[in-house]
Amino acid sequence: MRKATDAVTDRYSNGRCWALAWALHKMTGWPIRAVAEPGSTPGQGIGWVHVVVERPDGMLVDIHGAADFDAVMDRFEPRLDNTEDDGELIPVAPGAFQQMLGQDPVEVDADDRSTAADVLARLGERDTAQRAMLGCATWTGHCYESEEDDNPEPLDSWVDVDDLPADVVQSLTEDLNGFLNDVETECTVDDMARLDAEQVGHDFHLTRNHHGAGFWDRGHGDLGSQLTTLAQAYGHADVQGHRDQDGNITSVWL
Repeated sequence: MRKATDAVTDRYSNGRCWALAWALHKMTGWPIRAVAEPGSTPGQGIGWVHVVVERPDGMLVDIHGAADFDAVMDRFEPRLDNTEDDGELIPVAPGAFQQMLGQDPVEVDADDRSTAADVLARLGERDTAQRAMLGCATWTGHCYESEEDDNPEPLDSWVDVDDLPADVVQSLTEDLNGFLNDVETECTVDDMARLDAEQVGHDFHLTRNHHGAGFWDRGHGDLGSQLTTLAQAYGHADVQGHRDQDGNITSVWL
């Protein structure tokens, strides 16, 4: 899995966030947004403290990956002049960059484009890990016919990943993203490069639930022990289901 170096993270958190946002916008078409002082003007750049792009699902993307507005604010709120008032997210028209920089069109630097491609690749890895985790959750889960059922069947015999309820998917995904954030914070770039996104998603679910396999037995040595500790901090979250006598799934829960 990929991880931005500290130097790259610092560069695009301090001073060139706009350049990364512009590159991401040109590559994806996602609209540009600015985290700004309350009452800031969208087209002038005055009062902006950070620039991001907004994915179709509403998540904000920058060098740190994808996060909701509150998480972005937690990181950049100290830059606000008046920290008693919450910042706001304002739209940024492409023409605003042209006006500020005196460039029409605004050129995309090769380094900025490369970094934007890396950010998108990291987001793709998280999607891969999430899909693998949800698949593992249905594979290890059980489906019961009644409360007295002492011989449940494998959940994935009855439920596909795409059938999981939204609240179950959201809860599991939030935990996975928290774990991956922990991994990026605690592990080196070289350690991250040893990890496969699909296997990480699979092993996160196995490890947190203390199943018979997981990070500790993948040949990662100390890294495996570190990942085990980080995963088990999220506690158990096995997925269970209930079916009626006709074989219809009536509920799925954690």
